[in-house]
Amino acid sequence: MKAAFLTGIRQIEIKDIKKPVPRKGEVLVKMVSVGICGSDVHYYRTGRIGSQVVKYPFIVGHECSGIVEEITDTVTNVSVGNRVAIEPAVSCGVCEFCISGRPNICPKVKFLGTPATSGAPAIEGTLREYITIHAGNALPIPESMSFEEATLTEVMAIALHSVDLAKINPGETVAVFGSGSIGLGILITAKLSGASTIFATDLLQSRLDMAKKLGADCVISPRHKNPLEIIKEMTGGRGVDVTFEAAGEQETINHSLDAVRIGGRVVIVGIPEVDKISYSPEIRRKELVIHHVRRSNKANRDLERVISLMGKGILKVNPLVTHKFPLNKIKDALDMVDGYKDGIIKAMINMQ
Repeated sequence: MKAAFLTGIRQIEIKDIKKPVPRKGEVLVKMVSVGICGSDVHYYRTGRIGSQVVKYPFIVGHECSGIVEEITDTVTNVSVGNRVAIEPAVSCGVCEFCISGRPNICPKVKFLGTPATSGAPAIEGTLREYITIHAGNALPIPESMSFEEATLTEVMAIALHSVDLAKINPGETVAVFGSGSIGLGILITAKLSGASTIFATDLLQSRLDMAKKLGADCVISPRHKNPLEIIKEMTGGRGVDVTFEAAGEQETINHSLDAVRIGGRVVIVGIPEVDKISYSPEIRRKELVIHHVRRSNKANRDLERVISLMGKGILKVNPLVTHKFPLNKIKDALDMVDGYKDGIIKAMINMQ
């Protein structure tokens, strides 16, 4: 089978490797669609995210969907031929965090397409024709759902987890700082949760246009206007009830803390490329509630909930897919996403 390997900074090579064989409790899935995530681009651009450093050659990718081709004797939740979305995180199941219902912060979690950590080994990603995965991580999707929609369930599960943490009440106001695919997913989900007014910011006009299309009430480019001034003006100086930081930049973190009202909630979702970020002492005076997001939470059935909402047409995500590539054009896809070219929001790799 063919697989796309990172072989150095901004270097990628398509190689032929052996098809994996599922072990007890696993399934073999033929990949149909793989999305390019911002974390994939981090590894492509710098070879690392924080302490997670790529050892070459390495396969990235974790947003994916496909068809179950083989199951092992003990598997009962899926059958050969099932169309599935993939939950990319395999937690240990026995640590205090898994037992307490927070498997997403399990220190031994294995995550597709992620280099080794102090607690878990590296696990190759999904930019290959076949993967093996624990059967519980393969979730059947309805016939009404396309493979590209199924691939976006991982993005939307993160968005759902983020909005869950924020506990948005109907009629509250929200600001999303950073309108990439995660930020736009948060926008969609916050609107479904009853947010009355949603502000969205980004440096790229194409993303602001998409945010407006998806329901943002006010879009702001920091290149041209001060988001804080506009938000304060439009909220009568109060600030919004909830802010989401979805860019991973110190500036947007500052904006998310400054734009929220006294006693408000801040959800930090973006992945910074730097080793340290800082907060203003103002967060104490405002007594802010700050949540950090680590992927989605399997214990809360985030992925299953997203599949249900998308399958029923309640959660509409098709506009996020703006570009499609075959596997042999993966470098073009990564370069386009890395360079924010051609109005790209989400690039999909079609594996068939």
